[in-house]
Formats: sequence, structure tokens, C-alpha cells
Amino acid sequence: MRSFDVNLFKVGFHRIVETLAEYGVDFAWGEKERTKAITAWENWQKLTDAQFRAIAHQLLHEIEPELRQTLNATLSSAVPREIREVEITIESNLGESRHYTFDSIAEAIEFLENFDEDTMLNDESGPALWVIESDDEQQ
Repeated sequence: MRSFDVNLFKVGFHRIVETLAEYGVDFAWGEKERTKAITAWENWQKLTDAQFRAIAHQLLHEIEPELRQTLNATLSSAVPREIREVEITIESNLGESRHYTFDSIAEAIEFLENFDEDTMLNDESGPALWVIESDDEQQ
């Protein structure tokens, strides 16, 4: 995920179960334990706003330092923003797609100005650039 500049902050399931249990919400119900799930939901709905805030603080406590650091870096204007790359995805009416990456806006514009749809989608002189394997072809 980091390659797409997405930061994930994990609060483990066990931690969630422990925290909610402190407030009378049994979140560790199984797939077929409908009655237990309904009871958990009913207990959840009885919690006060103050309890919801306390639960949020408890669950976020461990990730708070890194979360704050990431938010500060993201919102900071100390580093001027620059375009690192431009991405263009072209998709056909059949759901086939091609993805192109460029180092600048100028390169992306030049690509689009020179893009020949007929040539790109034409497969008469050989295999199309747009390939989707059917289940039969994959076997």
C-alpha cells in the first residue's frame, strides 16, 4: 500500500474485542452466533457519547503518535508540492484497460495528442494490445 502513498494504521481485532468488552459489548461472536451478535448490537446502542469517545481514545492510543506524525507531514506546507508523475488509464467498452505513467504533464498531454484510438484498438494485423484471458485460455 505504501507504493500508492496510502498509510495504514492497524488496530488489531483482539484489541478491539478487549476494549469493547470493558463496555459490555461482546464483539467476539462467531459467524453463526446471531443471538450473541444481536446482544452485542443492543449493548452498543446503549453506550453514551462519552463512552464512544473513551472507546475511540483507547483504540487510537497505540497508533496516535504515528498517525499525528503522518497527518502533520501531509498537512504541512513546509515542503512545496510538486507533481511526481501523471497516470492515464484508457479503458475500452469491454472493460479492457491500459495504464500509462509519465514523468510530467507535458509528456501526458503529448501522449494524448498523439493517441490513435483506431490503431490502439485494431487487432487485424496481430494480437490486440488489449488482452483479457478467458477461463478456457487460462487452463
